[in-house]
Amino acid sequence: MKTLLATGLLILSAAAATAAPKAYLCTYVDNTGNTGLHEKAVYVIDEALGTAMAFDPYIRNTSKSPIATSLKVLKPGRYLMKWSLNDIPVRSSNSTLRGSFSSRLDANKMTSTISVTIHGGDRPIRGSGSCSMLED
Repeated sequence: MKTLLATGLLILSAAAATAAPKAYLCTYVDNTGNTGLHEKAVYVIDEALGTAMAFDPYIRNTSKSPIATSLKVLKPGRYLMKWSLNDIPVRSSNSTLRGSFSSRLDANKMTSTISVTIHGGDRPIRGSGSCSMLED
């Protein structure tokens, strides 16, 4: 968890020199009863540049650093981010899986929902939760 927060703050510090990106720490609760939802994620959104980045334990285990996501502004303060990951390690074997991720963040209400599809898995994983703003 400390790594997740430190990385989020590092992203925010690096991006602050160019514009006013906003970083959010979101805490999720599973809504499906399926396993595999990670409890926390950090998102950095720069609406002026139309960019976003995400970092969570899945990303840490595959790429080791935050990744760029697609960003769609749904309404002022409401965002949709999507990304995919390859080579997600499977604990019980030496194999890897591929995953598709979608997160909706409402900065006005400070809430977020997430949907995770692990290709080859049984069912999508969904969660919702609250977010807080990360400061420099």
